[in-house]
Amino acid sequence: MATREQAGSRPARPGYQDRRPPPHGGRSLRGPAEEFDRKVQDLVRSAGIPVELAREVAAGTLDLNDVIKRMAFSDEVERIISRHDLNRALATQVALGHIDLELVLSRRRIAARAAEHKSRSTLEDARVSGQELSVGPHGHKTLRGRVLAVERYEVVVAATESGTEERVHKLQIKYAFPAADYKRVKKALSYDKARRDRSIEPVVRPQDRYACSDRRLGVACDRKTHVSAVTLEGEVFSGEIVWVARYEFAIRTRQGAEIVIFRHALDDLREGT
Repeated sequence: MATREQAGSRPARPGYQDRRPPPHGGRSLRGPAEEFDRKVQDLVRSAGIPVELAREVAAGTLDLNDVIKRMAFSDEVERIISRHDLNRALATQVALGHIDLELVLSRRRIAARAAEHKSRSTLEDARVSGQELSVGPHGHKTLRGRVLAVERYEVVVAATESGTEERVHKLQIKYAFPAADYKRVKKALSYDKARRDRSIEPVVRPQDRYACSDRRLGVACDRKTHVSAVTLEGEVFSGEIVWVARYEFAIRTRQGAEIVIFRHALDDLREGT
């Protein structure tokens, strides 16, 4: 009579043919198949690994330590995905140590802030709200008033002191802040010795201006780096950058004042005071 193998059927599990009926009614002898199943169940209970992986470990095709490491890695990827809302590919790179998680999160925060404030305009906001502003035009002057109109190149301001309407070219304005914060801004204002005594015209061509990228400003904002912004005529405002827009950015001083620096009027940006 043909065996299973000779008949072309699937080979039996190792040890299947070694099962023997109990001799003379005695106890059954445990064969290799029973030992294999017992080892699998022990691995499932003690190591907490799935049955399929436990079978491979019991068969010797996988190392138990490798399986545990693989499971721990998979759990770490899932934790990163759940906690930080990353896609699986990026979370896997982080878990492997190929990408720094803080760098990924920082870039995401910077991008979110950039999208939120990109089109922000302090002058336009003041026009809509009616808030009284103090602006610093070139020539070391101060103009206090309410913004009546924001045109393509000029701003129309109703000056508080003179009661007249003044038209100021946008490039003439170096900085601006709420008029109510005048005393706090005055305490925060200092001057750069090399630039203090010069009175110059704005830099018209963008390529001739001080280069300060969105990325640099965004990183300083995200890290809450203390910076000093120096204007073309030497005014220095120190503090933390709180938002960055296309044409301007804001610094919050230690006194609590928020000063907007127009990027066309920036001459230097350095860390510290």
